[in-house]
Amino acid sequence: MSHRWNSGLVRVPHLAAAALVMALSAPLAHAQDAAPAAPAAKAPAAAANAAPPVSPWVKECGQDPQSKKKLCITSQELRAETNQFISSLQIRQLEGESKMALTAIVLTGQLIQPGLRVQVDQNKPAELKYVVCEPSVCYAQAEVDAAFIASMKKGNKVTAISLNPQGKPMVFPFSLAGFTKVIDGEGLDRAAGQARRNQLQDQLQKNAEENRKKLIEQQNKERGAE
Repeated sequence: MSHRWNSGLVRVPHLAAAALVMALSAPLAHAQDAAPAAPAAKAPAAAANAAPPVSPWVKECGQDPQSKKKLCITSQELRAETNQFISSLQIRQLEGESKMALTAIVLTGQLIQPGLRVQVDQNKPAELKYVVCEPSVCYAQAEVDAAFIASMKKGNKVTAISLNPQGKPMVFPFSLAGFTKVIDGEGLDRAAGQARRNQLQDQLQKNAEENRKKLIEQQNKERGAE
């Protein structure tokens, strides 16, 4: 499933061919941020020399039909192991424009009036307003500048935070691994972008299967030790 946004609130036209990326891992939305992870142990030399993890971000570029300028969309999508959509972020850049459109897409059932926040690590969040809702998803958007993108390049994660009907926060965390390289890159065309998303989803399902096998093995060991 891909989601298109066609509101004219922010003057960055949508790319008709754009679709959203499937994340390597898909953490489900939760009511509050998880506790900070313990410091990682020092990696062995072999692991330290291993290739960096593949970025869950994808950049797709094409020509804006109105201005005839180059339009690029850098996006990441959270999906469950079953490929069910959870949430996504998009950054839309129109050639020659200093402002960019930041769009968050979440499932329906959110409180519309407060809007939605997007925060990089512990930095000041960007305030997004809902602009349109479809039967299954709602779109929130705001203009951001180069300073906000710079904070993403330096950050570890960017989090979209909405409120459910009970007023409790729903938190959608997106990894910033490899973000700088992707957004500064040339971008992919539609066919290459689709192939990239398929690759990411295949990796997600592979990782999920490996995790299930490890869990079963651990449970079998624990039963054998009893």
